[in-house]
Amino acid sequence: MHDVQFLSDEWLAAMDGAARARPVPDPDPLADASVTIEQVVRDGPRWRLVVDQGRCSVVAGGDGDPDVRLTSDRETAVDIATGRRPALDAFIAGDLVLGGDVRALLDNKAALEVLGDLFAEVKAETAFS
Repeated sequence: MHDVQFLSDEWLAAMDGAARARPVPDPDPLADASVTIEQVVRDGPRWRLVVDQGRCSVVAGGDGDPDVRLTSDRETAVDIATGRRPALDAFIAGDLVLGGDVRALLDNKAALEVLGDLFAEVKAETAFS
């Protein structure tokens, strides 16, 4: 894979490919998880991580209300994605806005932690300029 530009259509497709190719352990800790997390970049795209009883995908846009919505500007999104800034710091500063049902994150915390570095390969191939 060659470098893909962060937040581009190609990047979203790579993220979706990584999500769909997730190795599924037995037993699968995501088997009972169901959560949709939408990320909105105010001066960029909107996409969703969908976890539905073991199946994972990343989709551009999205219809209906997600369980949780994370909203930021492009600079904050880049800083968080590259690890230059922890999401918690951005949230405390008001640069990352959390909306929707925060309980959905808490209810699915253990399952979401299993995803770990699912997108590490895409991140390594991403151009953040």
